[in-house]
Amino acid sequence: MIGQMNNETVKRYSLAEIALLAIFVLGLAIAYMIVEIRHRVILSEPIGLVGSGLSVSMPTNPGWEYETTWRYESDNNMALIAQLQVGRTRKASILWRYAICSPSESAQDILQQRVQQSDSKIDDIKTLSSPLPMHYTIVYPSGSSDNAFYLGVIPLDFGRHLELQVFIHQQLDFSYAETLFRALAGGIHYQPPQQLQAGKDQLDVFWNMMQSNSFSFGKKSDEAFLIKNTENQPVGYAYHRYSTLGANSETRLQLLSRQYEHKSSLVESTFWFDSDQKRFTWKTTINQTGMGRARDFTLIQESNGTVNINTNFEKDKQFASDSLLLPEVLLPECAALFLERQQNSLIVDVLAPMGFVVPTVMEKIDIQSALARSEQIAFVVKIEFLNNPNSFEELYFDKDRRLIGRFERQPLRKRLWELTTPDNLEQIFQDNFQPVNNEVAFVK
Repeated sequence: MIGQMNNETVKRYSLAEIALLAIFVLGLAIAYMIVEIRHRVILSEPIGLVGSGLSVSMPTNPGWEYETTWRYESDNNMALIAQLQVGRTRKASILWRYAICSPSESAQDILQQRVQQSDSKIDDIKTLSSPLPMHYTIVYPSGSSDNAFYLGVIPLDFGRHLELQVFIHQQLDFSYAETLFRALAGGIHYQPPQQLQAGKDQLDVFWNMMQSNSFSFGKKSDEAFLIKNTENQPVGYAYHRYSTLGANSETRLQLLSRQYEHKSSLVESTFWFDSDQKRFTWKTTINQTGMGRARDFTLIQESNGTVNINTNFEKDKQFASDSLLLPEVLLPECAALFLERQQNSLIVDVLAPMGFVVPTVMEKIDIQSALARSEQIAFVVKIEFLNNPNSFEELYFDKDRRLIGRFERQPLRKRLWELTTPDNLEQIFQDNFQPVNNEVAFVK
């Protein structure tokens, strides 16, 4: 009898223990599900970057705010940012960065270089295989107050690469950073764009012609343009002089230019191209009202593609360039050559005289669509700078593909260039008109 009671007691305790265990397991499962739901990343629709063939996504979970348009950064990058905001506190943030001028190195080398620049330490470098192979690591900044973050790199075509950075700031489990990182890396879409390939093909031909002096700089006439505002009032001028120095394989092509705008700015530059070394030097001085002393820029592209930037107001800089690079001063020559090709549009990387690089769409458009009218206009090429959606130019050519005008639209102004003569410019601007010198000594 006593044994039977003991058995029943044991059974009751066993059933109770099993029930408690089941409740405990269920609680763990519910807690795990809550954590999974809280950490589950819901991605936005792909956010494309014009002209790159690339699109990425951002988290749309409650509390997340993100940009829907890529923005240009001064160090030759396009960026896209998101952050998780709870009240006034930022809990997490994301940075996508598209590097336009990337060193021709492996993803591991780029990671190491980025870490060395910030004097940080890293974990082992790992790889995510899809949808694009991404090498990544955890970065530990040297500052004690700086939090660790995930950093991934994907090399892309045409001298570019993509970076993904994921930061966790306050009171969040760092494992959430990995969840975010993996979800975002899995949402990348990329297809090498035909416009960039067309741009590369175009510039291969262009630089070969520059090297052989096919543009005949020494025979080109000086170009004088009257610059007007939207009220058709003269506000400035542009003056270009072409020449060659030396002969045969040692020929140096030279382009001198001056652009003046009344009570606003004066920009003077000299561009040299060494045919034998496939190397250019571009010196520019910018005087601008309210800027103080003049700013000098010297850009030198070496034969290996490296561009060195020297100024009189900050430390020297350097960046790698691909075969897509085109100095802005040569845009008209390149656009005239583009008119002879079958493509209707292409993308090149335009180098500004201040040393930054902007992906730029070059597109043939109908004369009827142009913003200027003239019986002499036979061809129009639209130049759209992708660092600013409100910035573009139209270049106007006559039937001989000679530049006869230009329309400029910038965020705060519009300007129309009309082909004219130096005598006319001197009559309008008097002492403020200064033709460029016949020749400037080349400085290595």
